[in-house]
Formats: sequence, structure tokens, C-alpha cells
Amino acid sequence: MALRTLPLLMLVACLCASCTMCAPMSDLPALLRRARRRKTRSTSRNSIPSAPCATGDNRCWNQLGLKHVNRLRTSRTRGRALQPLKMGTERMFDIAMKHSMRMHKKAARRRSRGKTVTYHQNPRRIDLGCNSWFSGENVAYVARKKAKDAAGLCLERFRKSPLHRNNLLSNVHRYVVLGVYVDSKGFVWCTQIFSTNTRFGGGKCKRA
Repeated sequence: MALRTLPLLMLVACLCASCTMCAPMSDLPALLRRARRRKTRSTSRNSIPSAPCATGDNRCWNQLGLKHVNRLRTSRTRGRALQPLKMGTERMFDIAMKHSMRMHKKAARRRSRGKTVTYHQNPRRIDLGCNSWFSGENVAYVARKKAKDAAGLCLERFRKSPLHRNNLLSNVHRYVVLGVYVDSKGFVWCTQIFSTNTRFGGGKCKRA
């Protein structure tokens, strides 16, 4: 234990005990353990575990994707923090998942025609419902097997692309979902949909 921390610990022990008598030095290890537990709990709330989701747990990847996005938006690396996004609707999540699976299904045919395996949906054909307006989309394909954090791989790919990063850091969006599909080879397909002016209600308007 560093000597410079002893006066502070003794002061804390005195304040915790009473005004007239100081806690014995034997109580200091217990105080240190409690302080470490509090620090560990506060750190775990803000940290993102390396392998938090089971394989095929798409809703877990969606939740984790929201944490990744908001960690980027609320960081001060850009000079000022942005408003965090909220979870989109069930319908948004369903559309994102279907597009990720569709990209995987059409990948071989698009490769044979010399096209990219990822492509965007036509915004005019997307009906988000619930007074939602489609405001942006990110898509990605990550050919990395046995990914521990599929959502993190998607967000890493988005951050490295200027256009995708602009979507992540836009002030227009208010809600977001991430549809992650991991195929039988372990490759990751991602569709991220943004919306704005969403009014959540009951039934189909509930959050994902």
C-alpha cells in the first residue's frame, strides 16, 4: 500500500466510525474491499463484455449494437457528446433481420454477376409504421469466423467508413436497430436501420 494513501484512509475510517474515536487499522482492509467492489460495479455497468451473446441470439446483438452506437455518440473524442439513440420498434428490427438474411441468401448470385454482396434497401419500399420515418441505413459483411462480438464487428466496420460513420453520428436519427445474421460458416451480415419522429404505442409499435 502506498504511504500517501494512508492519511486519507485513516480519515475515512475516522469519519465512518464516530466523531470522538477513530476506527482501528484492522478495519482498513474491509474499507478497501468495499471501495474496490463499488469501483468494479460502476465499471461493469459502462463496459461492454467481450462475448456477451450466445450464437444466434439476434435480440442480444441488437441490444449490444445500441450500446456500441451510444458509446461512440456520447464520447467526447469529437469535441462534444451527441444525444444517445433509443431502441427502435419491433417492425424495424424485423426488417433489418430479414435484409441481413436476404443479403446472405443472394450473395453467391451477386458475386457471379460481379456485384457487391451487400446492398441497401429501397427507402420507398420500407414501411416502418408507427409514425416512423426511415432516416438512414448501414449494411456490412464481415468474413471473420468465430466472432466473439458480432455486433462489435459490424460497428467497427461502420466506424471505418466515412459515410457509415456519418450515419452513426447524425443528429437527424432518434432510433436505431441492428439486425445481425451469422451464417453457417460464422460470417457476419449486418443491417442497421435508423428512424426519426417515432411515436411508440401498443401492439406493433412496441420496442424491439
